[in-house]
Amino acid sequence: MTGLDLRVELSPEQRMLQDAAARYLEKAYGFQERQAIVAAGSDGDAGKWRDFAQMGWLGLPLPESDGGNGGSALDLFLLAQAFGKALAVEPYLSTVVLGAMTVAAAGNAAQRARILPGVIAGRTRLAFGCTEPESGYALLDVQTRARASGDGFVLTGDKSVVLGAASADHLLISARTAGARDSRLGISLFLVDRTAPGVTLRPYGTIDGRRAAEVKLQEVRVGRDALLGELHGAAARIEHAQALGIVTLLGEAVGCLEGALACTVEYHRNRHQFGKPLSSFQALRHRVADLYVAKEETRALCLLAAHAHAAGEPGAAQALAGAKAWVGQAGRHAAEEAVQLHGAIAITDEYVVGHYLKRIIAIDRLFGDTGTALDRYIELGRAADA
Repeated sequence: MTGLDLRVELSPEQRMLQDAAARYLEKAYGFQERQAIVAAGSDGDAGKWRDFAQMGWLGLPLPESDGGNGGSALDLFLLAQAFGKALAVEPYLSTVVLGAMTVAAAGNAAQRARILPGVIAGRTRLAFGCTEPESGYALLDVQTRARASGDGFVLTGDKSVVLGAASADHLLISARTAGARDSRLGISLFLVDRTAPGVTLRPYGTIDGRRAAEVKLQEVRVGRDALLGELHGAAARIEHAQALGIVTLLGEAVGCLEGALACTVEYHRNRHQFGKPLSSFQALRHRVADLYVAKEETRALCLLAAHAHAAGEPGAAQALAGAKAWVGQAGRHAAEEAVQLHGAIAITDEYVVGHYLKRIIAIDRLFGDTGTALDRYIELGRAADA
């Protein structure tokens, strides 16, 4: 990651975003309320989603020309940090980051006008279907096929772990329109109505309280206006969406560790053993201090990666890979330590700290696990040195 600008200074507007998001979520998104939303089996709370729209969060990273606020990837990271601390389960990642930002980047004027105002207003939800059962973390390993037919296309294939699919109005589906299964060339993106004939969903809950679905497409017919971007040329768009998704997940991971540390400190102040608060025992104080250091290290590394991506710095891709690997290893270890510092209460569903660990585990597995991220970090380092 040589050559990165290590100075990250937030603007007054970014600090205002941080403060506003933290205040709202602390007041309106209590843990018990969050658990009720999860128990209902839905993709978040409709009232909260309307609030997100009114505060401009749904349009935060979208271009001003499309009605958005023109925010950067760093803005996205800061908002996600607040979501992570609150353990918010609304489908922001799937609808805004992976869905709407891809439509904004790849869509024509008619597609943007049809989709983006609804997203910004909170009326329209999207889901990003670019992973497949046999492809692992390789988003460009695509077996789903789209063949030309009349004035449109016919899609057939299977997509896995499609976040927010059950509540989405439209699915962004990657399909091979030319080339071999693992070829970078020949992949196209399509906007598909979730209720279109031939689309079948099998929804389920994930470990962290979110909702995902397996999506089957059987001879799904779409018009030519469903093609999003260039025919055969969607690979770069998919990779860009993945990078933005990782920026968002890094922000959430930092928020999760902040929340885990805060509830650990509070627990140790209030829990007594042998007539003394746990915070008075030196061995435990050292472990909590180590948890604080791990949180700060994670925050610094992830913030640097988000800043590098937002600034378009040459080492940004490697910085994202390195931060993703760090979260999957050191971040997960820190969350596990927070659980250990609570004792048996932490493994109950009614206590918050275990849910921070579950979210970190899910973040580790999205867009490539720790090993995948480390491999990419090494690969990009070697390419830079060549």
